[in-house]
Amino acid sequence: MEMARTAQKEEEERQREEEAHRKRVQTDDEKLMQNMRDELVRKLHAAITSCSVSGVLAALKNGVDLSFTLSAKRTTCLQTAAKTRNLQMMDFLIENGARVGQQDADGQTALHYCAGNNHMDSLALLIRNEAPQLPDNAGQTPIMHAAKNGNFEPIMALLKAGGNLYHKDRANKMAVNVVPFYHPTLRRRLEQMCGWKLLEFAAKGKGNEVVALIQRGGSPRLMDEQLRSPLHHAAASGHVIIVEYMLQHGASMDGADLQGQTALHKAAIGGHAATVDALLRAGADPTLRDCSGHTAALLCQLGEVRSALEVATEEVAAKKAAEEAGHEVQAPMADATPAEQPSEGA
Repeated sequence: MEMARTAQKEEEERQREEEAHRKRVQTDDEKLMQNMRDELVRKLHAAITSCSVSGVLAALKNGVDLSFTLSAKRTTCLQTAAKTRNLQMMDFLIENGARVGQQDADGQTALHYCAGNNHMDSLALLIRNEAPQLPDNAGQTPIMHAAKNGNFEPIMALLKAGGNLYHKDRANKMAVNVVPFYHPTLRRRLEQMCGWKLLEFAAKGKGNEVVALIQRGGSPRLMDEQLRSPLHHAAASGHVIIVEYMLQHGASMDGADLQGQTALHKAAIGGHAATVDALLRAGADPTLRDCSGHTAALLCQLGEVRSALEVATEEVAAKKAAEEAGHEVQAPMADATPAEQPSEGA
């Protein structure tokens, strides 16, 4: 028995050693394959940098794919080509399968690079090939890269291709917010283009100016860095006519700012009875709570306005409860078979 146990232990030890050896060999083989692949990728990107079509073809014949990226930054083939500003090479890569929307480790594409560096010819080529205007890891689009580098032409080209001037990055900033202070002309242009004055005019009750900006294309969904829209600003100042105009032109009635407050919260804080009434009549939800858990009624200090909000809150809450109860009652009925449902003669 003792000899059998010893033999079994020896066999188990031998198997463990063989498994460890197999893993070491496998790891070494994987490392060798990875090193070979990395070398081929370096040669591919070197060929792109030197604008050598034959070098790129040679790399492709050796099994390299144009989706392979370079180094830890994962630089794409098109990004490498964009840096050379060689349109023929970029066109060649796209024709042979390079993805125009491929992103590097920072989430950036060749379009980000061209927009940020004002390479208009390369940018136009990418747009013609329907390059998507993706946000990078910071939430910034190619338009924002152009803006923070003071480049106006790429912004116009990207807007014509469907870009969004109102897009916000992860820091709640739009393109106009990232323009450096030493590019004041570009900032003024972008402010005019997105109707930035709309926020100011709404807050100050300048109705004619608000109407003019909206008619010229200004968006009622424009927001500042605190996510406050023109509707928030108008409601906070009690400009009821502007509030009604904004609602008629697509403003988000229950949109919340960074504090979680809607236009109704703002009007309630200011005690603006007519504005509160206009928002409630338009369907604003008085049961919504801000980030501190307050409804509009809880924030209102003016007695009559607070009472009206409390009544509206109770009515809407009761309606929501009834609707939820109705759904719960109807759900089993919907699942019932015809045999289970009462007949007309019963």
